[in-house]
Parts: sequence; structure tokens; C-alpha cells
Amino acid sequence: MKSDQSDGVRNSTPSYGLLHRYATEFNFRYSNRAAVGVDDVTRTIRALKGAEGKRLTYKLSVGQAA
Repeated sequence: MKSDQSDGVRNSTPSYGLLHRYATEFNFRYSNRAAVGVDDVTRTIRALKGAEGKRLTYKLSVGQAA
């Protein structure tokens, strides 16, 4: 993500390669908010079901031991 602080306001925008993931995340947040009757438990269950069957990978941070 790039950060633009030229006017003192932090505005994070994703690079174009990640834009679809950024949009999908905000769509999920908007569609699963308390204002439409979705509580925390239901939102968590939906998020976990969405990750089902997908491989999650982790990379070590710079300077982190294996």
C-alpha cells in the first residue's frame, strides 16, 4: 500500500495488483456490518467459511529467525 501524507491526512491505497483484494475486503465489511443485522459471531463464521479451501501462506519478516 502507498501512503500519501502531503496534506497531513493519511490515505492508504493499494497498488493496482491488489486492488481487487482491497475492494473485496471492503465489500465484505460493508455487507456484514451491524447496521444490516450481522453480529460479530456471524461475521466471524462467514469469514472463516470464505477462507475454507484456500491455502494461507506466511513469510518471515526481515531479520526474523526461522
